[in-house]
Amino acid sequence: MRKREWTVLTSAVVALLCVASAARADLRTKGIRLVPEKAWTATKGPVRVTHATELADPQAVEFGNLMDGWVRKACDRLHYPVADDAPVELHFTIDRFDAGSQAKRLITGFGGQGLVVGTLVVRRGGEEVGRYRFSSKLSGGFTGGSVDAMAKEVGPPLVLKLTKGESDESLHEGADQPAN
Repeated sequence: MRKREWTVLTSAVVALLCVASAARADLRTKGIRLVPEKAWTATKGPVRVTHATELADPQAVEFGNLMDGWVRKACDRLHYPVADDAPVELHFTIDRFDAGSQAKRLITGFGGQGLVVGTLVVRRGGEEVGRYRFSSKLSGGFTGGSVDAMAKEVGPPLVLKLTKGESDESLHEGADQPAN
């Protein structure tokens, strides 16, 4: 192989690796939309995770509790240790939860998606330093709709997107409409 052909081939391989790496990174957070109202720049260190939901739906309450666990795991994995006395608090609310149709997902393999919409507030020493709205289309994973699988679809990507400083211009379609 001549030197010029080798250079072209090497450049093409490097370009493909870069594209593949970028695509993989996008896949981790593609299902979540995070719209800043007040952007926050993450710095490594301990965080406290709290959540709330005003919704009476037992599935929404369960979703919030399970998402809390997944958010904690994601924070730990990304080197933001979770501690009850941490100076930074990540507080999320579940403002709207629609599990979608588990039967549709199981029978057809697609469709029946649900939707979760919420707010994420970042506080340092009790003072609000960041505020976001988030939404995610829920599929429930391969099993077709466990609430835990849905919480896992939202929690870790939300933390990853927040800590990387990524944001979106708008929420998912229908996220601004009132719940049925």
